[in-house]
Amino acid sequence: MSRTVLLDRPGTRPEPPRRARDDARRSAVRLRRTSGRALRSRRERAEEELAGRARQQAAVAALGLSALRGAELQDLLEEAVILVARTLGADHCKVMQLVEPDTLLLRAGFGWRAGQVGRYTTGLSAESPCGYSLRSGAPIVVEDFATDARFPSPPQLLHEHGIVSAASVLIRDRHGTFGVLGAYTRSRRAFGQDDLDFLQSVANVLATTVERHRVEDQLRDHREQLQALSRRLLEAQEAERRAVARDLHDELGQLLTALKMDLRWLERRLGALDPAERSGAMIDRAVAASSLVDQTVRTVQRMAADLRSGPLERLGLGSALGCEGRRFQERTGISCEVRLAEQLPELPMAVATALYRIAQEALTNVARHAGAQRVVILLRAGGSELALRIQDDGRGIDDAAAGAGLGLGLLGMHERASMLGGHVKIARGPAGGTVVTTRVPLAPTAVASPEVAT
Repeated sequence: MSRTVLLDRPGTRPEPPRRARDDARRSAVRLRRTSGRALRSRRERAEEELAGRARQQAAVAALGLSALRGAELQDLLEEAVILVARTLGADHCKVMQLVEPDTLLLRAGFGWRAGQVGRYTTGLSAESPCGYSLRSGAPIVVEDFATDARFPSPPQLLHEHGIVSAASVLIRDRHGTFGVLGAYTRSRRAFGQDDLDFLQSVANVLATTVERHRVEDQLRDHREQLQALSRRLLEAQEAERRAVARDLHDELGQLLTALKMDLRWLERRLGALDPAERSGAMIDRAVAASSLVDQTVRTVQRMAADLRSGPLERLGLGSALGCEGRRFQERTGISCEVRLAEQLPELPMAVATALYRIAQEALTNVARHAGAQRVVILLRAGGSELALRIQDDGRGIDDAAAGAGLGLGLLGMHERASMLGGHVKIARGPAGGTVVTTRVPLAPTAVASPEVAT
């Protein structure tokens, strides 16, 4: 019996059994599902990373905005630790400030027990992440304190709070290191490079603010030193004025008085001579010399009064301003009205002298530059300040001149007011002319009073 053998046609393949086909189909389905899940997982991780970076950038932007708005350093530090903890999902965050060469202070914190912020201090031990960062000058990441050989005995603060993982960076500006910014978790976590970059960005914002406050403190110290120097110079100037006025009055005044007496005696002796013996020219010369002495005496008296105001020391600022206004009117021909509060508070001599000198300088400027016909001096007390205003009806000061560099006289006015905690404003009046307004702090018990003209 013969057997028939079927041969495959060229280019054809035997069809696999049904079971094998089913297995292959199921494997392909599983592969597609696994690949889909892996793709979705990678996509989700990428989206989470992008969202995390966006949150970090938003946090840095918010902190930078607070810094630009001039937030106080302590407020900014407290805002920073909250932002870091919430953005990184950390349980704790802190800023340790280097207050001494070997001491760190917990300056701001989030998540720590009450009473520790502002009080807790620690040294620069190499077993502390903050101390390690300061010694190494680099960021530190600890995934698990229990297995990290660098920190066999973590600080007591971290141990008490059950800290497992940490990341810290330096807060450093151009002048040195301010401290350390750190984030901490109670469960194991591997802080990545993105987390360190975020921490460093926050630290950079804090460092910029620290530097700004350091410069502001230096400027404030320099300003206080300059004001103290100016105060001593003005006090020395006032003492010199009094000394010169005393010399003019006592010594030069006595010499002129003696000379006047001699000239009067000479006039009488010449008048007693016979007409044939006396010369009219001699008598005229003696009378002219006597008149010149009278004029010199008046000049010396005026100079002494300018240097040292007797009414200011004897009767106070209001009377001194009234006398100064009358003398100004007599000397320049410009009408001067002085309006004073009926009841002015008793002022320290330093305040009264400063305002009196400011008024003198303002009147001098009116006489020299204003071309005015009338000046009004107003002194009043209201609320917590004393206001002195000198207003003229002259050609007025323009805005460009008011904002330009000040001469020595105007600088002196500003300096005197500044030393009293006040300020001087120079502006064009609503109806023309110039208004010089000086405001200085006053005791809170002083109240506004009606005005009277002198």
